[in-house]
Amino acid sequence: PSFHVTVQRNIQHWFEPTTAAFSIDRCPTFFIDRAEQPRHLYGFPDYGLGVKAAFHEWGATTTADELDREVHESDIEPVRRVLDSWMPGAAGRHLRGKACMYSLSDDRHFVLGPHPNDSAVIIAGGFSGHGFKFAPVVGEIVANLALDGEPRHDIAFLSPARLATTGEAVR
Repeated sequence: PSFHVTVQRNIQHWFEPTTAAFSIDRCPTFFIDRAEQPRHLYGFPDYGLGVKAAFHEWGATTTADELDREVHESDIEPVRRVLDSWMPGAAGRHLRGKACMYSLSDDRHFVLGPHPNDSAVIIAGGFSGHGFKFAPVVGEIVANLALDGEPRHDIAFLSPARLATTGEAVR
């Protein structure tokens, strides 16, 4: 059995706000979901490095080796436009952008558990842009699998076996 994980190029942006309204003591993290947007826009207030904003799951399909790490004006403007329409003053001067890779499973859930053919191999991936915030519990689950062979959490719905097909090797 094998399963497929798609790599998607996503760009995170940091903008210099033009008002103090987006400082950490005045603005929460945000998630803006509107039909007229290309995708959901998420972000964080200015912690001193600018307002961070990005579209979730919006980017070209690529590979790790072929990822375009350059940030282009065409990457900046859609985020600036949506951010400015909902949070005027948040999208001032573009400070920087960073290309990252989303690893997307077909059902957009994590792939976490023993390999279907070899329980000594633990698979943890397909985090679809959510891996960082779940790192503590994923680390605990992987440690439990490695040390005890069993997680303390129900992870059956994340099993690599759910995505198993015949064909190419696990990528």
